[in-house]
Parts: sequence; structure tokens; C-alpha cells
Amino acid sequence: NGTALDLLEAHVVIWTTTPWTLPGNRAVSFSPRIAYGLYEVTAAENSFGPQPGEKLIFADALAEDAASKAKVTLNRLHNVSPEQLASLTLSHPFRGLGGGYEFPVPMIAGEHVTD
Repeated sequence: NGTALDLLEAHVVIWTTTPWTLPGNRAVSFSPRIAYGLYEVTAAENSFGPQPGEKLIFADALAEDAASKAKVTLNRLHNVSPEQLASLTLSHPFRGLGGGYEFPVPMIAGEHVTD
């Protein structure tokens, strides 16, 4: 496992079936029963989206499919434990766009999370 410093600049990749709820997002849930990893983007076919050098946290079971759809190549760096996930505080995806999204977003374990 890596250190908290490894996770400092990482982006947590989330999935929702209800994207209209994103403006009201106050937390990100994860499952302690799902394996997560820290990945580095090593190549990108597009100039938008994740770029080489960016670090992403994924559920391991979803990383390959997500990378294929995003047209990026990933290198898995190490495991990210449930304890590490629970210690993270994120920025809202709309932060910096105005409208009051400057609040911290905690990561919370949830039994409803699937991969």
C-alpha cells in the first residue's frame, strides 16, 4: 500500500445512475468489500479527460473497462484500503463554478455500493 501522500492529488472516479443528483452531492460512498487501486494515466488518445501523469482511484473491477471507454492507458500503482478511502476529503465536482460548491466532501462506507 502507498501512503496518504500518494493519494493527495488523485481523482476519485465515481459512478451514479442518477446524475441529476450531482449538484446536491454531499458525500461519496465506497464499499469496504470492493478492491480499489491507485492508477496513473500513462497515455491518452484525447486532449480532454484524464491526461498522462494524472492519478485516479478506481474500483479494480471497473478500471479496465473505464480506461477503454475513456481511451486511456492505466498503470496500477498500489492498493487503496477502505481505511485510506475513509480518511479522504474530496472537492465537489462543481467546485470553482460558483453556486456554493466549496464545501468538503467526505468518503463514507456504504453497503449499497456495488462494482
